[in-house]
Amino acid sequence: DPPSDASEVIVAISDYEFDLAETTVQGPDVVLSGRNAAGQDHELLVLRLDDGVTTQDLLRGSGPGLPDGITYVGQATVPAADRQDLTLVGLEPGTYTVVCLFLSPEGIPHLAQGMEATFTVEE
Repeated sequence: DPPSDASEVIVAISDYEFDLAETTVQGPDVVLSGRNAAGQDHELLVLRLDDGVTTQDLLRGSGPGLPDGITYVGQATVPAADRQDLTLVGLEPGTYTVVCLFLSPEGIPHLAQGMEATFTVEE
């Protein structure tokens, strides 16, 4: 169960798009409530990017790990036409990026098709 004082961000998910109801929230605890209206599974993969690092660096990365300057924060799979919450506890103030790295039927990461969003955590 998420902490009772956690901030909630509703994340509307459609084909290759995230729409966050709020982009600035009070921390340190945040619940991303994913609502997937698409006909395919997606993920809420939350990352912290160092200054000067972009999601393009993530797409260019090779190997199984994350590129330097990208920190894993949390992940949840949101099945097609379903809902899933991702509870993040103890977030430091700053900007976080949500992406989906699942592959389309053509083998293209959803991120490469524009599936990313950011939110800011305040104290």
